[in-house]
Amino acid sequence: MYLRAALFLLIFTIQSNRSAAQTIQDGSVLFISENGILTADAAVSNEGFLQNEGIYHVRRNWSSNGIYQGAGTIVLDGTQTQTFRHNGQFISILDVGNPAGILIRGKVPVRRQLLLTDGEITTSSIDTLFTETDALISGGSPGSFVNGPLHRGGRGLVEFPVGISGTYLPVSLLDVTGGNTITVLQARANYSGNIPQGVTSVSRDFFWERSNYRDAFAGSEVSLPFYDDQLDRSSAVIIGLDRNSGDFTLYDDLDFFTGSFYEMISTNAPVSEHILLLGTLEENIRDETAFYIPNVLSPNAADQDNRVIKVFGDFVEEDFSFVVYDRRGMQVFESKSLTRMQFNGWNGTSARTGDLLPQGAYVYALRARNSRNEVIERTGTLTILN
Repeated sequence: MYLRAALFLLIFTIQSNRSAAQTIQDGSVLFISENGILTADAAVSNEGFLQNEGIYHVRRNWSSNGIYQGAGTIVLDGTQTQTFRHNGQFISILDVGNPAGILIRGKVPVRRQLLLTDGEITTSSIDTLFTETDALISGGSPGSFVNGPLHRGGRGLVEFPVGISGTYLPVSLLDVTGGNTITVLQARANYSGNIPQGVTSVSRDFFWERSNYRDAFAGSEVSLPFYDDQLDRSSAVIIGLDRNSGDFTLYDDLDFFTGSFYEMISTNAPVSEHILLLGTLEENIRDETAFYIPNVLSPNAADQDNRVIKVFGDFVEEDFSFVVYDRRGMQVFESKSLTRMQFNGWNGTSARTGDLLPQGAYVYALRARNSRNEVIERTGTLTILN
């Protein structure tokens, strides 16, 4: 179907289906109203002006070289692999529900929400999918993820539902700081590089690579899926490799928690390297700490132990303090009871209101004295995942 008028205004107030190819010619306008639903069972080509305030179901290929704007949703819900060719203009909401998958061509920026309902989205270094700073990503599962680089703006908790051909390998940066940082992250297959001294094995089948698109990356605690049966959980290590210098950093102060699909492993220190690997340490180089604090709690976790933060260590009750602050530096929780923090823990609620605090990163300060009368002071980051 060709829309040839110099100015073509079409307001859809009920569902409309179009089985013929839809071409919006240069100089033509297609308008989908707020309550309108348009379904295209054939290819769509936009060379004119497309104002989408409603819902546009596209079930074949999409190509937009003209103007696209509006607060509406594009739903990609075909049954054959779809090519989505876009020219860099913002899409408010993109809903991917094609089990056969989507091939991104050009630049596809999403302003409000990316819904991963079904199917893989394949990207590359030049064919990019980008979510704005405040954009949400909903979904992410073994059946729907980004296969290739994913560009994400944002600070604090930034999640990357990425994977490689049939394998879901999600990554969370738990506390991104800095300016208008845009981080690019992808899962990669078949690590063929060296491994550092002191590491007995690595998971070579997959690894992760991070780069910056805009502004410097100051580092962040990170969580990765840990489900490689070849690795020893008791001596696990996250390996960071600096792409420029070739230097390795070993992160062995780790926490395990149960995620939505896999057991997850997270660092207690900021990670800034470009390449991340999972590995196993030689037993004799592990530095066994006298205490530790898990750095992630999820109030809705299936495992009750993952719903709270507890403090573990050789402390005495008489000199103990555990304080949590929000990102503005406001105190949201304090406990001077070692017994409470060892047995009950903190469940992520505000001491002032009793309400569950918003998802995100929080800073803790611990002061304690051990049985050898040594004072221990430690600060770090906790993350609440609702």
